[in-house]
Amino acid sequence: MDDRLSFILRTPALVESVVREALRRALAARRLADEPPDVRAFSNLALLVLERRTGAPGQTDPVGRHELEAATLRAAARFAASGLARRLFRIPRGRISKGPPGADVTVRDARGRVHVVRLETFRTPDERLAALDVMVKGAPWQPLGERPAIHFFSLLDGTFRSYPSSMKASKPAKPRIRQVA
Repeated sequence: MDDRLSFILRTPALVESVVREALRRALAARRLADEPPDVRAFSNLALLVLERRTGAPGQTDPVGRHELEAATLRAAARFAASGLARRLFRIPRGRISKGPPGADVTVRDARGRVHVVRLETFRTPDERLAALDVMVKGAPWQPLGERPAIHFFSLLDGTFRSYPSSMKASKPAKPRIRQVA
């Protein structure tokens, strides 16, 4: 872990909520402008959200304020530079909606399949599995009874974890029919 990100380990919920709010605002702003935000614009938006949430700069000690801003900036920049962010900001607006409980957004891909995305700061696999369980239970099911694909982006280390929709519901599987010419 980079020492400059140590503040995110002390207050992960705050940094996560700030970047999550910046994502929500950036997606909402896309309705007004067709250009997706670049890394710098998204990072500045996250810092603006942080400033509004934590109040005046003089309310915390200068070093703590700097550490919090640095952690927020690096987490926001890491997300904005990721392939996930680039895809989210290019998807047509009509296919993105608010996520189910425990998630940030729900996206329908070009084939109509459901993808649920969450930004996270989990430190253990057990925390992620608990969140995965909540998201699967609350997410909309796909037309053929498949569960949605679940995607996590870690603000701690920039890792993208994906749990595909191949996990079928508890219904019996239908046999695949292969056409032979």
